[in-house]
Amino acid sequence: MTKGSMIPRPAGFALAVFMAFALCVGEAQAVQSFGITFIKEANVPPLTVPLGALQVDVDYSGASGTFEGTSEGVACARDATLAGLVAFNDDDATQTLFLGFADDDGYANVQVLATCVFEKSDGAPAPSPGDFDVTVSLAGNLDLELVTVSVEIAGIETCQCDDGSITCLEECDDSNTIGGDGCSATCQCENACGDGNLEAPCEQCDPGGLCQFGGEPPGTFCTFPAGPECTQGGICLFNEGAGCDIDCQLDGVCGDGVLQPATEQCDDGNASNLDGCLNDCTLAFCGDGFTRTGVEECDDANAANDDACLNDCAAASCGDGFVRTGVEECDDGNVDDGDCCSGACLIETTPQCQPVACGDADENGGINATDSLAVLQTAVGSGSCQSCVCDVDQSSPGIVATDALVVLQFGVGQPVTLDCPPCL
Repeated sequence: MTKGSMIPRPAGFALAVFMAFALCVGEAQAVQSFGITFIKEANVPPLTVPLGALQVDVDYSGASGTFEGTSEGVACARDATLAGLVAFNDDDATQTLFLGFADDDGYANVQVLATCVFEKSDGAPAPSPGDFDVTVSLAGNLDLELVTVSVEIAGIETCQCDDGSITCLEECDDSNTIGGDGCSATCQCENACGDGNLEAPCEQCDPGGLCQFGGEPPGTFCTFPAGPECTQGGICLFNEGAGCDIDCQLDGVCGDGVLQPATEQCDDGNASNLDGCLNDCTLAFCGDGFTRTGVEECDDANAANDDACLNDCAAASCGDGFVRTGVEECDDGNVDDGDCCSGACLIETTPQCQPVACGDADENGGINATDSLAVLQTAVGSGSCQSCVCDVDQSSPGIVATDALVVLQFGVGQPVTLDCPPCL
């Protein structure tokens, strides 16, 4: 595939690219930079894009500056267990950035792919989303459509290594720029994950390792990975059974941007309920009570069609075929006048549009023997009276001779009840 080419993608697959500005101040001079976070949305319908299927090309010739890092030094933060960034190339001469991703599990759910840093040239104006031309390509032999990519500015953040606040792409900030104390001069972690010593903020946990497959007693602690404590032929393996992963972070929590397949349907790293992944890490759906931006017009968390929001999460309107309680008198699925339900969903008052009383088979405004005859004719197949007018005795199914008898009895004043089903 040639760079920048576009091939189809699976239906419903979308990649959202969110640009968040950050003002990062170094020791010598202020450097304005911003991070680009690549987020893949959930596929609808669910469809997994296979291993090694995703590449992102960014033409930033419209902006003044360059991405940090080279093919040897990648200035992109990512979780390798979520989406492996296997290729990176920033060509300053042509002002193009290439990113290639591979994930053993493919791309089926919401995923945070990577965040990369762009440094603005001194004196240049602040960049805008329009300065970046993003192309997404997929490799594979599936029946694919074109990828949709959106770009937006999420906000501006001020950060400085040594101010005690962890911002931008800092991993730690101990209020100094001295290395060798667990937090480097550039605010990156120096901790030794696996030594059993908890070093905050870089580590959330550190259970160390356990000697395995040797003669050591079960549960023997060792310093991972070297394991000098394993003196009887064992090897030191990280103690992941303690609820701590091999990066010394607590096993995933909802909102950390890392998908936990056993407990999460998605995890897009934010607390928003207006996108494809809710803040409890379940996939958004019509009826969840949250209106998904750009997808739903409303969402009232029910399946009713007689209120302001239909059960397909479209806003109710006159002509949708559903009578909105307290707002519409009728709704016949169109906005035409002259059909007894007006274009404003009001019952029209022309004589032919007035409701017919139960039992008034000849529709003359009264109930008598002629109505009984019309009901009988319908019962034997020679008439065409509607059920909501002539099926006056619902104890027997349909319009039958007993309905004619009940109409006759009612017409001569006997104490009987006419009980018709509603007109549809």
